Amino acid sequence: MTEDRHRVVTGTAVANVSQICQRCLQPAAVPVHCDISLAIIWSEEDMEALPSHLDPWITGEGAADFYSMIEEELLLNLPAVAYHETLCIDEKLLTSGEPVVVKKAKNPFQVLEQLKSSPK
Repeated sequence: MTEDRHRVVTGTAVANVSQICQRCLQPAAVPVHCDISLAIIWSEEDMEALPSHLDPWITGEGAADFYSMIEEELLLNLPAVAYHETLCIDEKLLTSGEPVVVKKAKNPFQVLEQLKSSPK
């Protein structure tokens, strides 16, 4: 319990999760680490009284599921994109080869500019 009489859950969760590598599309072991600092509250109205360093864990009137809370915290800390720690594909595939040269396209309104500047 905190000084403000909030019931809190604090700790660290660590897991290795298998995700698909976005380079080679093979499974990759991704380490996930999250620091947990949650205040147990029973309704959304109680959130306003929480200090800023605590996140709410709304349990409602029934029993809270501790394993679901850990799972949600780990899911929130998953990386957006998973890669192998070492390069898993040929380095040549990371470039497109020759640099692309962008040609300046003709302005379609150039004809109107010529008509505007011609005498009447």
